[in-house]
Formats: sequence, structure tokens, C-alpha cells
Amino acid sequence: MKKDWPTRDYDLKTAADIISRYVELNEGEPIGLLHIAVAEDEIADVQISDWLMELAEHYYMLYGRERGERVTELILARCITSGHAIH
Repeated sequence: MKKDWPTRDYDLKTAADIISRYVELNEGEPIGLLHIAVAEDEIADVQISDWLMELAEHYYMLYGRERGERVTELILARCITSGHAIH
């Protein structure tokens, strides 16, 4: 895996810093992936959380669109699965 993702340690540290900052801003409460608001007309508005947008933007700026997207996916997969495969 290290060959496929040589910047893994740096990228995970950066992600942890970004996520920790948002947890602190949220006073220690869990942060979600999405914000869902339902309007009076019962139409749902789904938005990606600010921390996730910042994370993606950081890696897009650092690595470009394709590699930045891949690194963001790898980080999210690692966060969601704690490094274990989902079957």
C-alpha cells in the first residue's frame, strides 16, 4: 500500500489536523459527513460538511484533481473503516 500511496503518513496527519479543528469548533461533538435540511415543501437539501470540503480542497490544491480525489477517497475509507475492508 505504501507504494500506491507514498505520502500516506503526511496526508493522514494533515487530515487528522483538519478533522480535529472541526471537532474542536463543534465543542467535541461528532462531526458528520453530510448536512441534511428539509424545507417546508419537504424537499431535502443535502450538503457535504465543511470539514470534508476543506479536506478535498486541500488535496486537490496539493496534488491536482485526479490524485487529490484519490487521496481524499483513501482518507475517507480509512476513517470510515478504521483501515478494515467492508464486506
